Amino acid sequence: MSILRVTDIRSNGSTFNDIVTHSNSGGTENARHCRAYVNLGSGSGTPSIRSNFNVNSVTDNGAGDFTVNFSNALSDGNYTVAGTALGTNGFDWALYITFVGNYGTTTPTTKTASACRLITFSPYSGSPGQKDTDEWNAIFFR
Repeated sequence: MSILRVTDIRSNGSTFNDIVTHSNSGGTENARHCRAYVNLGSGSGTPSIRSNFNVNSVTDNGAGDFTVNFSNALSDGNYTVAGTALGTNGFDWALYITFVGNYGTTTPTTKTASACRLITFSPYSGSPGQKDTDEWNAIFFR
């Protein structure tokens, strides 16, 4: 077995959307890199980016309603999003990724090459609904 140790892997292309993939010896693709991620704190009501890759800003659309704006647009809106949210008691939050409408409304949401709208929601507290949470994380793969 050979071991390759490098500090920098680059695509042969010259744009952000030239995707670097990993393939086995038979040429079958078996991995891709994360296109963007964000760790955000919003417990004070004002979103604060703690750590990110390829995230230019986060727009606060209201309580528990945020739009992640990418620094470099993805190739299209057909990406996968996953996330987590953490509230003050550690268990009563969920991160909803909404594309049809906000929780309890019909407001259109965003999932485009340049942005994705996300909702943080507490289903368990005395008054369930969209709420700002202490911390949330989202990752984007394409």
